[in-house]
Amino acid sequence: MHNSYAYVDFLNAAPLAGALWKAHVMKFDRVSLLVGGAIGALFTIVASGTVFDARPAEAQPDVFAAVQRTQAMAVIHQLDTAGLHDLDVALTGGQVPSGALGVVRRGRIAAQATSWPHEVEDDAAAMVQAMERLEAGLRDEDAAKAQPAAKEVHDLEHDLSNKVYAWLSGAAAPASH
Repeated sequence: MHNSYAYVDFLNAAPLAGALWKAHVMKFDRVSLLVGGAIGALFTIVASGTVFDARPAEAQPDVFAAVQRTQAMAVIHQLDTAGLHDLDVALTGGQVPSGALGVVRRGRIAAQATSWPHEVEDDAAAMVQAMERLEAGLRDEDAAKAQPAAKEVHDLEHDLSNKVYAWLSGAAAPASH
């Protein structure tokens, strides 16, 4: 005997699961932004000397360094968790995932607005350019057009991530692929 109720119930659960996942991801993005902003504010206060009564002119380089580190941490975390690998796989399979254009656009804008350290400026610029090409394919909802750019963005993001985390730790940045 075939249980059609269970089958129909399963089909109705898929869109609900997708909606719950989107809500969870959006909530996580907001929490990440809030935590990143709080950490940035804390670094700025400490580095500016308001806590330790340092002179403002002497504190300026420290403030810039703290803001730059905070920006790099927040944006690389955003890019690391943007699902670029899954996007590459989906486009390779001929599917353009719903919402992919917005994820890529937000990541590109965040990367463009970041004051990257000199050690990774070229890598970040190359990734932004690749993300622009990826956006064009996603905007046209053309998986074949978007896929090469998705692969490039995916690979460039791995390289940028490794270099940013090396920079943050004070280690030498690894070579690109």
